[in-house]
Amino acid sequence: MIYQKIFTTEQKIKSDLKKVIRRLVALNSIKKILSQIDNSVEIVTLTSPDKLKSLLSDLKGDDLSEYEKKVLNEIIET
Repeated sequence: MIYQKIFTTEQKIKSDLKKVIRRLVALNSIKKILSQIDNSVEIVTLTSPDKLKSLLSDLKGDDLSEYEKKVLNEIIET
Protein backbone atom coordinates (compact mmCIF):
# COMPACT_ATOMS: atom_id res chain seq x y z
CA MET A 1 0.00 0.00 0.00
CA ILE A 2 2.69 2.51 0.97
CA TYR A 3 4.74 1.64 -2.11
CA GLN A 4 1.78 2.30 -4.36
CA LYS A 5 1.29 5.73 -2.77
CA ILE A 6 5.00 6.47 -3.13
CA PHE A 7 4.88 5.43 -6.78
CA THR A 8 1.77 7.55 -7.42
CA THR A 9 3.36 10.55 -5.72
CA GLU A 10 6.56 10.06 -7.71
CA GLN A 11 4.63 9.97 -10.98
CA LYS A 12 2.74 13.14 -10.11
CA ILE A 13 5.95 14.96 -9.21
CA LYS A 14 7.57 13.85 -12.47
CA SER A 15 4.55 15.01 -14.44
CA ASP A 16 4.52 18.36 -12.66
CA LEU A 17 8.25 18.74 -13.24
CA LYS A 18 7.83 18.16 -16.98
CA LYS A 19 5.17 20.86 -17.11
CA VAL A 20 7.35 23.31 -15.18
CA ILE A 21 10.30 22.63 -17.47
CA ARG A 22 8.12 23.20 -20.56
CA ARG A 23 6.92 26.48 -19.08
CA LEU A 24 10.49 27.57 -18.35
CA VAL A 25 11.57 26.71 -21.89
CA ALA A 26 8.62 28.70 -23.24
CA LEU A 27 9.44 31.64 -20.97
CA ASN A 28 13.06 31.65 -22.14
CA SER A 29 11.87 31.53 -25.74
CA ILE A 30 9.63 34.55 -25.15
CA LYS A 31 12.52 36.43 -23.53
CA LYS A 32 14.75 35.60 -26.50
CA ILE A 33 12.11 36.80 -28.97
CA LEU A 34 11.56 40.01 -27.00
CA SER A 35 15.29 40.71 -27.00
CA GLN A 36 15.04 41.23 -30.77
CA ILE A 37 12.87 44.31 -30.29
CA ASP A 38 14.47 47.71 -30.49
CA ASN A 39 12.80 49.30 -27.46
CA SER A 40 13.63 52.79 -28.68
CA VAL A 41 11.41 52.20 -31.72
CA GLU A 42 8.82 49.63 -30.65
CA ILE A 43 6.69 49.90 -27.53
CA VAL A 44 5.64 46.52 -26.19
CA THR A 45 2.38 46.76 -24.33
CA LEU A 46 0.17 44.26 -22.54
CA THR A 47 -3.03 46.15 -23.35
CA SER A 48 -3.50 44.33 -26.66
CA PRO A 49 -2.72 40.63 -26.17
CA ASP A 50 -3.55 39.71 -29.77
CA LYS A 51 -1.16 42.32 -31.16
CA LEU A 52 1.54 41.15 -28.76
CA LYS A 53 1.09 37.52 -29.80
CA SER A 54 1.16 38.56 -33.46
CA LEU A 55 4.32 40.62 -32.92
CA LEU A 56 6.09 37.76 -31.14
CA SER A 57 4.99 35.29 -33.80
CA ASP A 58 6.31 37.58 -36.55
CA LEU A 59 9.63 38.01 -34.77
CA LYS A 60 9.89 34.28 -34.20
CA GLY A 61 9.12 33.61 -37.85
CA ASP A 62 6.69 30.88 -36.82
CA ASP A 63 3.57 30.38 -34.75
CA LEU A 64 4.01 30.48 -31.00
CA SER A 65 3.91 27.07 -29.37
CA GLU A 66 1.03 26.16 -27.10
CA TYR A 67 3.25 26.56 -24.04
CA GLU A 68 4.52 29.95 -25.27
CA LYS A 69 0.89 31.05 -25.63
CA LYS A 70 0.01 29.75 -22.17
CA VAL A 71 2.99 31.46 -20.54
CA LEU A 72 2.26 34.66 -22.41
CA ASN A 73 -1.35 34.55 -21.20
CA GLU A 74 -0.08 34.10 -17.63
CA ILE A 75 2.17 37.13 -18.04
CA ILE A 76 -0.65 39.23 -19.50
CA GLU A 77 -3.15 38.23 -16.82
CA THR A 78 -0.88 38.96 -13.85
